[in-house]
Amino acid sequence: DAVDWRSAGIEVRRILVENSFEVSSLDLLPVSLLRESVNFDRGPPGSRRERWMRASGRLCDFEEEGAEKAVANEGCFEFLEVLRSNLITAAVTSSNCRSAIIRCAERLGMINFFSSIVTRDEVLWEMKPNTKPIKMAMKSIGARPENTFGLGDSVVDIRAFSACMVTPFGITGGMSTSDELYDAGAVKVFASLKQAADEFRSRTG
Repeated sequence: DAVDWRSAGIEVRRILVENSFEVSSLDLLPVSLLRESVNFDRGPPGSRRERWMRASGRLCDFEEEGAEKAVANEGCFEFLEVLRSNLITAAVTSSNCRSAIIRCAERLGMINFFSSIVTRDEVLWEMKPNTKPIKMAMKSIGARPENTFGLGDSVVDIRAFSACMVTPFGITGGMSTSDELYDAGAVKVFASLKQAADEFRSRTG
């Protein structure tokens, strides 16, 4: 059957705007990329990179709209303060576009907690579970795998951390359940950022 791209686009937009900072764009971006790759608009085919950039750009529009509605999860600032007070350098890796992540972090007042932000714009299609985003973030802050941990809410996060030899922690409330995060290799899964903050506070004394 023919694909109803208009209906698909409306549905993708709804999902992105409502969940762009709770649900990774990893599974949604190929919808736009597929549309480009089959030349639905009968335009010039372009290179893989050009098609990707057009698709990613459209997705970014939705993510930026989602950034205006995003709210900080409970315990977010408490967790970031624990990291800062213990001189732990924090970095973000995201499959969202850079402008949306920056806008969200600035609007919520957390931008200064992060020493590095790596997004889809920097790695293109080599997003998590590809190791490139994690390695790029680690390089930018001068971190070694044995001294680094990652905290993620999806199986692709945990797999990327593990592949980089980074200690993988999970947190529920995102794409994946606690069992899925453990099955992917998480050493511990937190129910909230507040719980994570309490755990790291107790470890650092």
